[in-house]
Amino acid sequence: MQEQLWPSREESAAMNLRRAISETQGDFVIEWIERGEHGYFVLFRRGSVVHREPGIEISVLEEGSHRDEIRELVQRVKSVFDRR
Repeated sequence: MQEQLWPSREESAAMNLRRAISETQGDFVIEWIERGEHGYFVLFRRGSVVHREPGIEISVLEEGSHRDEIRELVQRVKSVFDRR
């Protein structure tokens, strides 16, 4: 069995998203991330509260060069949790 040297696309997307959460001091985690035909589906969790974001553009999360767009997504998720 050959060892995988590079992260999968989903792993890259999750790493980019976790980096943005950390950089913006988000107090929530990625519970689930899945790549689909129409983008990523991400389930975020803060304590016992969950929030889902469907249809996140694939290239935004995977490439890592869309840092501003990823931060905007994280800020949007933060605001959803803050309203609850």
